[in-house]
Amino acid sequence: MSDNAAYDSYANSCGGDASYETDSRSHRPPRPRYPFEKERELIGLVRLGDRTGAKEILNEILGSILYCNEDYCDEHDFEVMKARTLELMVVLSRAAVEGGASLDKLLGLNFVYLDELGQARRMEELWVWLVKVLDRFLDTVYESRNKRHFRLINNAVKYIKRHAHDPDLSLDRVAEAVHVSPFYLSHLFRDELGTTFVSYLTEVRLDKAKKLLKDTQLTIAEIAEKVGYSDASYFSRVFKKHVKVTPGRFRREF
Repeated sequence: MSDNAAYDSYANSCGGDASYETDSRSHRPPRPRYPFEKERELIGLVRLGDRTGAKEILNEILGSILYCNEDYCDEHDFEVMKARTLELMVVLSRAAVEGGASLDKLLGLNFVYLDELGQARRMEELWVWLVKVLDRFLDTVYESRNKRHFRLINNAVKYIKRHAHDPDLSLDRVAEAVHVSPFYLSHLFRDELGTTFVSYLTEVRLDKAKKLLKDTQLTIAEIAEKVGYSDASYFSRVFKKHVKVTPGRFRREF
């Protein structure tokens, strides 16, 4: 559904099943209560970068913020709705920063959006404006997250290659070196490299082992130790499992 279509749907239903606050002016429908639970759900989705889910929840919240039909919406009502819209923009901005977006970039965007909000004269403009803000904030989350992920993965890979010879090298140790949690780093390997930490470490070690088998006269046991395996028999089993031949045969035939 387009942003304008979503607005039209709300305008026709005027709030659906939301709970309402009593409006002292009896000729007007009561104001919907602000859905704080939905706001918390929206914050979580923005942090995760879930654009589709965030838009769905935002449209539900807008039904409470933009609570009156333009036929009976006076200037005071409209200013109240603009204030609520601004509050929600601040919430979205904070959630985007927590999701990894650049604070400096968001501050710059906020100045632009505040000027646009000040020029809004119709309820539909508020609706479309806030959906646009959400989209841009999520773009910033994605941009910052991609840059940050690249840095983290690059640093983690460098650390692994430098320390692959250490049999005690672990996910926890690499995560500590790049200042993230082991859980986060594990997911980063899967999401960005399409592999697990253990599989990547094994690949690095075996690549080094193949080079040593071809270029040196070191024994299998010596090579195993140099690439992080204290047990030569275990090294040979891992090598055969992944390379499909034993280290000795690889040396002879490759």
